[in-house]
Amino acid sequence: MAELIWRGKYDDAGRRVQPERVRLPLRTIETIGGGGSSWLNRLIEGDRLPVLSALLQDFAGRVDLIYLDPPFATGGQFVMGAASGLKMQPAYCDVWADEDQYLQWLYETLVLARELLKDSGSIYVHLAHHMAQYGRVLLDEVFGRECFQNEIIWSYRTGGASQRRFARKHDNIFFYTKSLSGWTFNPRKERSYMMHRYGYRKSNFQIDSQTGQQFSLVFPRDVWEIPSVGSVTAERVGYPTQKPEHLLERIILSSSNEGDVVLDCFVGSGTTAVVADKLGRRWIASDASPVAIRTTLNRLVRHNAAFVLQAVGSPVEEGSAGRTG
Repeated sequence: MAELIWRGKYDDAGRRVQPERVRLPLRTIETIGGGGSSWLNRLIEGDRLPVLSALLQDFAGRVDLIYLDPPFATGGQFVMGAASGLKMQPAYCDVWADEDQYLQWLYETLVLARELLKDSGSIYVHLAHHMAQYGRVLLDEVFGRECFQNEIIWSYRTGGASQRRFARKHDNIFFYTKSLSGWTFNPRKERSYMMHRYGYRKSNFQIDSQTGQQFSLVFPRDVWEIPSVGSVTAERVGYPTQKPEHLLERIILSSSNEGDVVLDCFVGSGTTAVVADKLGRRWIASDASPVAIRTTLNRLVRHNAAFVLQAVGSPVEEGSAGRTG
């Protein structure tokens, strides 16, 4: 079988370069809410490598669902927008020395993520045209081609159409499982507005009370037409590349159950943590960007979520630092 090779994949002796296990502790900054529960959700500031390495001690093989929305290798610098109510400020950098550096970085992330998953667990990796084709090959290497389940196309309508090519208005979300059988999947249905003359019995149809249109309930396809977070969307917080809650809701409901553990180490604006909390899942969310952590924290506080705020580093006494948001 053909193999994807990048500089840094093998060392000079021809051995596969594995992720560095950065053994740093997670220090607790503040506990927010909680109510005496034996489990506290975690919001962690830190790069994905030390965070995932630290989590392996307690969570290896215990995570039910991982959603990764990493940088796409766009070559851009992203800033926090005016919708946040704050002045414009850098959110995160997506500039790489070359594709080889990015591929090794993504490979390391996937290896550690797989170790955290339960045997019945699933992972969704969200990419775009910049690196999607290579991302799937990496996922085949780490999880196995036989564990590929879907390439989901998230289709959306935004501005910026080109007159030189078709508008690039979709992202790719790769759905893999850790094992060949026994993974969690909850089939859900959505409305399909099709007339009965296309093969459905008329009795299968219901009527939309608002539009008067007929619809039937069908299992979703792997093309998801979900609106992006627009400038006037109520959930918008101003973070660049913010993902809509409905997108994460579909993933979390489909591939986890209440009480399951959901992990996102590129949490960005906080959508995964907020939706997981609303749906009764336990969650662990992290990001290397202080702006992302502050944005997520404020959003969770507004939602009245209970969680512990942590950071990578030396242990300190709880409560010795104030809330960052």
